[in-house]
Amino acid sequence: QSFELGGRRGARIDAADAAVAEAEAEVGDTLRAALRDAVAAYHRVLAADQGLLLAHGVERVAADIVLASERRLAKGDALELHVSVARAALGRARAAVHAAEADRELALGGLRSILALDPADTVTVKGDLAARRSYDLDALLAAARRRPDLARYAAEDAEGAALVSLGDGARWPDLRVGVSYAREEEAHVVLGGL
Repeated sequence: QSFELGGRRGARIDAADAAVAEAEAEVGDTLRAALRDAVAAYHRVLAADQGLLLAHGVERVAADIVLASERRLAKGDALELHVSVARAALGRARAAVHAAEADRELALGGLRSILALDPADTVTVKGDLAARRSYDLDALLAAARRRPDLARYAAEDAEGAALVSLGDGARWPDLRVGVSYAREEEAHVVLGGL
């Protein structure tokens, strides 16, 4: 029978427990990061929706300016140059609408990707970017103590301490106690060992 001295068995158990806690915390941290990415993608879609609404508004105003310029030209109050400038502005506004639509599709594709949705799935995003949530500082500090990334660091620290303890215990020799029995010819031989 072998006996380890210097607390090596306990240190190995502590190191294994800390490694398990580290792995569990890493899973929690991965989930936290995925949720953070999903929320950020959601807000990017909301921002792209607002940009698209703004671009459509600019396009409507530019179209109204073209109509007004054409009416003024028909009455003789404007030059063809004014109408051309208004039409160019309308063209830029329409291009901005197409760019805003592309930005929205890109943001929506990012959200679909994070949520692992099929491209054919319909996604409707609703929300208000202007809505502000208030947070209680004490609740935030309490939640910060439970963050999985911090738990992972604490588990790494505990594992390191256990490995140091295991290394310190390696200075002690192993203690082995043994008894054996043998029979040679007619003699009974009992051996004890330490």
